[in-house]
Amino acid sequence: PDDTAAAEADQLKNAGARDIENDDHSEDNEDDDNGKQYHHSQHQKRSSPTDENQKEPSGSPTLSGDGDSSDSGQNPKEDYAQEEEKERETVEDRKQLPEEPTLRNQKLPNETQGMPSAVSGGGGGGGGGNHAGSGGGNGNNMNPQTNEECGIRDVWRHNLDEEFRTIRHIVQKYHYVAMDTEFPGVVARPVGEFRSSADYQYQFLRCNVDLLRIIQLGLTFMDEEGHTPPGFSTWQFNFKFNLNEDMYAQDSIDLLQNSGIQFKKHEEDGIDPLDFAELLMTSGIVLMDNIKWLSFHSGYDFGYLLKLLTDQNLPAEESDFFELLRIYFPTIYDVKYLMKSCKNLKGGLQEVADQLELR
Repeated sequence: PDDTAAAEADQLKNAGARDIENDDHSEDNEDDDNGKQYHHSQHQKRSSPTDENQKEPSGSPTLSGDGDSSDSGQNPKEDYAQEEEKERETVEDRKQLPEEPTLRNQKLPNETQGMPSAVSGGGGGGGGGNHAGSGGGNGNNMNPQTNEECGIRDVWRHNLDEEFRTIRHIVQKYHYVAMDTEFPGVVARPVGEFRSSADYQYQFLRCNVDLLRIIQLGLTFMDEEGHTPPGFSTWQFNFKFNLNEDMYAQDSIDLLQNSGIQFKKHEEDGIDPLDFAELLMTSGIVLMDNIKWLSFHSGYDFGYLLKLLTDQNLPAEESDFFELLRIYFPTIYDVKYLMKSCKNLKGGLQEVADQLELR
């Protein structure tokens, strides 16, 4: 019996050891299975495709659609700078000033039929001033006439007072005044934010008028029938201008010199703008409802006159510019503006004059 009991005890002991071993083995298998599943899951995450748009951004911005910079061989900063440059060029293209930019059309009171609905491309700015005798005579004419022979009176510093006395007398009968100016081109472009293209064009005019000096002003007097006074009908005022001190655009100066402008005389005997403004204010030409001003594409022309009369830079706002214009020049006819109602008329002043067979 003792041997039998000992044998049974050994069997139970061996059976228990096998059970423990089997349990340990099953736990090891379960751990192995869990580990395999975990590693398989992580492998799937690493292997699954990722949307490029969901990538974490790198230190430098990459242009959309260009892919990773290391693959393309491009420096992301260079790509970004190039894109910014393209955008700036696009903005600049939208801001390019037309050859003859126009301000927003403004309806003026009373008999005003147009004006400065156009920023003048005339004068020294590139269209060539076309008041009678502009430039002191055309150097290309085979038989040039002097200004005196054409009925044009040149006004310099030495005869300014005398000629204004004559004008004060003439304007009492001849109420229509044709006007044009010569100025030294355009030299600047405004920068910053602009509310509209009209705002940009006015700021373009404003910054150039503020920076530059008028060179010549031509005034021609006539009555409502177009008759001019006997003797002289046009006065050409020559202002002080120094090529060594004053700003200008070289192409405009070349044009004016080829037209006969005597810059040396302008430097020595040119009219002081303040003296001119004082006499113009008391001449009976400005601030008068009965005086009709005739012009062509004359935004710059009236801009320079307002600068002379006020001895100040032009207003920052276009609306204030037109308010001043209504005060000093209540009635204006701008032919460039009126041409909009004439389908067959187009081009600059000389071209229109040729079409109408005027001289």
